[in-house]
Amino acid sequence: MNLVKRIRVAERKEFEIRVDCVNVMNNPRWTFVTPTLGILDINNPNFGKLTGADPTGANQADNPVSNRRFTFNARFNF
Repeated sequence: MNLVKRIRVAERKEFEIRVDCVNVMNNPRWTFVTPTLGILDINNPNFGKLTGADPTGANQADNPVSNRRFTFNARFNF
């Protein structure tokens, strides 16, 4: 995601401020974990918990569990 603001200074000159964001939503991708009999037991304290987040992001195009990254740029176009 990115945001750009252009401010015209003269007819052919402008100042540009830009923010680029990577991993804005910061959502973990849950892996498929085969349930065991202990997890299927309603009396188990781990019953119903999602515990299989994929920390490597190997099955994704980018690493989805990394931190959000923001890049700020300022530029003068002439």
